[in-house]
Amino acid sequence: MKARDNWSPFEGQAEFELAELIYCKEKMLRSNTNSFLNLIAKKHDANPIFDNYDHLCGTIDAMELGDGPWERATLQYRRKLPATNVPEWMTESYEVYY
Repeated sequence: MKARDNWSPFEGQAEFELAELIYCKEKMLRSNTNSFLNLIAKKHDANPIFDNYDHLCGTIDAMELGDGPWERATLQYRRKLPATNVPEWMTESYEVYY
């Protein structure tokens, strides 16, 4: 079990909370995330906390969340299709990971 003050793979609580704000709460776009990280770095005349959006996502992906395996399901609309103007989502298959 991790210690309560162990924020790995983040360097600390502030880095974790920034990732949570950008990725989970605001669901910020890649381009906006990169701009935001650069603005913070310029303001504090320092290196960015995360180099870019990919670095942020890589750090999130490196988190150990327990030992539960990931599962995958393929979903597809199965009811009768409209005669005309069929929306694309009704004919596509979607993979969902949980």
